[in-house]
Amino acid sequence: MKDKTTAGLLAIFLGGLGVHKFYLGRMIQGIIYLVFCWTTIPAVIGLIEGIIYLTMDKNAFDFKYNPHAVMARGGQGVSQNVHQTFNLSNQVETPQKGDTLAELEKLNSLYQSGAITEDEFYEMKQRLLNKLRNE
Repeated sequence: MKDKTTAGLLAIFLGGLGVHKFYLGRMIQGIIYLVFCWTTIPAVIGLIEGIIYLTMDKNAFDFKYNPHAVMARGGQGVSQNVHQTFNLSNQVETPQKGDTLAELEKLNSLYQSGAITEDEFYEMKQRLLNKLRNE
């Protein structure tokens, strides 16, 4: 499980070499940082990312970089909020067609911003579409 403090400190002190990206499992981004390390641009970006990691809410960090850990603890935290936002719990009333479209658009914007993984996107999308079919 990735630690946000470790990621933040790696980004601040070794961000120019992309060490924090390798730590977070973003290998291609880490290689790009390494290739361009001589320009010092990755060092500046790493400093900014380090500050972002250190100030980021723990649940948000876990949701983005430790999705399996979030799901293992029952989807609590950010993941639970996403499920509630998209009416994915069994206790919530079935959404109307217009509501489902709006929820799919919200879900897509979360996916595009990187807040949820591709697997989570498709799982939640499938649940919404199944509820729409059951109307």
